[in-house]
Amino acid sequence: MIDERGFRLDALNQGALKSFTFEYDFGDGWRYAVQLEDILEPEKRQKYPLCIGGARNCPPDDCGGTGGYEEFLEAIRN
Repeated sequence: MIDERGFRLDALNQGALKSFTFEYDFGDGWRYAVQLEDILEPEKRQKYPLCIGGARNCPPDDCGGTGGYEEFLEAIRN
């Protein structure tokens, strides 16, 4: 486990890094599996970080975990 305060992902040994798990909001228990696919050169005039894929936006803080998020999505659809 690494304390993320003051830590940058580019500080990792990128040659050895294949994947890691990131936990966000310990109360709700959001866990993300992150897999390094490629390291690209940054493009000029592009703002980073940049999301290049995925379904839906991120859940709001303290929405109650996956069950609470599903209830949130249903509520905003109505």
